[in-house]
Amino acid sequence: MSASLNYKSFSKEQQTMDNLEKQLICPICLEMFTKPVVILPCQHNLCRKCASDIFQRNLLVENIIDIYKQESTRPEKKSDQPLCEEHEDERINIYCLNCEVPTCSLCKVFGAHKDCQVAPLTHVFQRQKSELSDGIAVLVGSNDRVQGVISQLQDTCKTIES
Repeated sequence: MSASLNYKSFSKEQQTMDNLEKQLICPICLEMFTKPVVILPCQHNLCRKCASDIFQRNLLVENIIDIYKQESTRPEKKSDQPLCEEHEDERINIYCLNCEVPTCSLCKVFGAHKDCQVAPLTHVFQRQKSELSDGIAVLVGSNDRVQGVISQLQDTCKTIES
């Protein structure tokens, strides 16, 4: 009886080992896994070599990834001068005195401002900046005078109240 117990025990161990071995066999090469990898999302296991043989590299996506990485690490170009909306690559460099808008040279020669008077944008900018600075100086002076009048009125109110 002990011989039959040993046989059953041996048979169960052998069956367990056989089941385990089946789980460790690559379904592609039918050999025991070497460097197994999991294939997502199905969770099948394959040998690394079998997986690389089956799955082709997607060179298109690899190239797109390379381009994306290069572009994302490149600093953004910030133009010092705005570009013309009508002539996209043309810098705005003149000011239309008739329409009072900045524009590009091509708009003056061929576009909407060909019959208008223009001036270099930098000259107009400097002139307007100077005019604004003068206006600010006048406002500051006026504000000082108004503050002086307010102060005098407050003093007068205190004198009347006392």
